[in-house]
Amino acid sequence: MKSMMLKALAALCAFPVLASAQANADPSGWSALQSSAYVGAGLGQSRMGPSQCEELFYCQSHDTGYKVYAGTRLRDIVGLDLGYLNFGDLQRSDGSQRAQAADLSLVLNAPLGPYASVFAKGGGNYGWTYTRSDLPGVATGADRGFDWGYGGGANINVTQNWALRGEWERHRLPFVGGSQDVDLWTAGVQYKF
Repeated sequence: MKSMMLKALAALCAFPVLASAQANADPSGWSALQSSAYVGAGLGQSRMGPSQCEELFYCQSHDTGYKVYAGTRLRDIVGLDLGYLNFGDLQRSDGSQRAQAADLSLVLNAPLGPYASVFAKGGGNYGWTYTRSDLPGVATGADRGFDWGYGGGANINVTQNWALRGEWERHRLPFVGGSQDVDLWTAGVQYKF
């Protein structure tokens, strides 16, 4: 799992370098599509659906989650985000659950003047989860697979290159007992090239 995270992080780091090299091909600084690349990170709270908890047992439904991402925009309207999301480790009286995902989303951006914008996004994800339980009869183990996700948020430009980003997203992830919705609320920073 660590090697997969390292590969995802390496891909995220390489993406802006490649996008920057493409943008530098035009000496005037303006390409025909006016593309811009960015990287970012966010920290916040995750929440798993209620069907992941049994009423008779202690069940944590929220945990700290985080994400790292890279992306590009064309004319500040349409873009792509590629990211890694970690939804945390939720503790239950009979065990625990972990969830992670890599996602690729189409982003529709609506500028609100020169300093702020709102966006909606949707796309696919590859999620991997692990469920552990000490109770007999409860489905346990690892699961992984492709599914979908969507969300929205806002950016506030602090400088020409730095922005603050607040976001909510919902991802459908595979668990041993069946697919479930997992939410992530994050606040973070974004650097634009």
